[in-house]
Amino acid sequence: MRKATMNLETNLSDGTSIKLDVSLDSDSNSLTASTTFTNTSLLFEIKDSQPSYHAISAPDQRQLPSTMPIPQLPKDIVAIDSGDRTYMFYVNTKQKLSYLISPSADGSGNYIRKVVDLDTDDIEVSEKTQQVAAIAWESDGVRQIRVYYVTANGRLSEVCLSSDKPGQWYQGSLGAPGTNQYTVAEGSSISATVARRTQDSRVSYSLRVFASMAGQENDYGVGTISTFTFGYDAKGQATGQWAFSPISNAITKW
Repeated sequence: MRKATMNLETNLSDGTSIKLDVSLDSDSNSLTASTTFTNTSLLFEIKDSQPSYHAISAPDQRQLPSTMPIPQLPKDIVAIDSGDRTYMFYVNTKQKLSYLISPSADGSGNYIRKVVDLDTDDIEVSEKTQQVAAIAWESDGVRQIRVYYVTANGRLSEVCLSSDKPGQWYQGSLGAPGTNQYTVAEGSSISATVARRTQDSRVSYSLRVFASMAGQENDYGVGTISTFTFGYDAKGQATGQWAFSPISNAITKW
């Protein structure tokens, strides 16, 4: 340890004695000064010390929390093929029904992002139920796409795209004004199927959507799942109405 000291002392005419002690410690880079005043009636001491300085390294930037927002992935996606393109539907971060479309038939490459719109208006999806279902088929040379989702007010709805009306999305019969309205349980999953049916040489396509209606329980107190079916009359003509039927009345627990 290397330490240097200095001492000074003087006496005033009134009998007061002043003593100064200075100490320098080179190892700790500290300076200490002590001053003492004394007389017949008073004694006090003043000390001062120079602060020590220590180098502080900058924090590792990799350990600092990022201020950039974390990109959010879609909560649900569903894909179908129609013609020579693949469509992947999802709900974007602004709660709008959206999709990606492939650039070629092999389904690879950078997909093009689009938003589904009805009469130039975006479709807002329920914040609490963002599951989406989609089906595709071809009839009489026309390719059909149907997408099922839950509206912002919790209703099951359908939006359609037909190849004879390229790029023009339109409201389907499910959820359309003037038809039966079905409120879906919050967070319910949605699925859909399409099947070709032939009856008396007439060909039709059976569309079914599966979801859980709000407030629907079976005799065991378990929430039920229902199938929503597009209706046809006895002549095989579309009625434009959808009917539902519970399919899980025998389920005691999920």
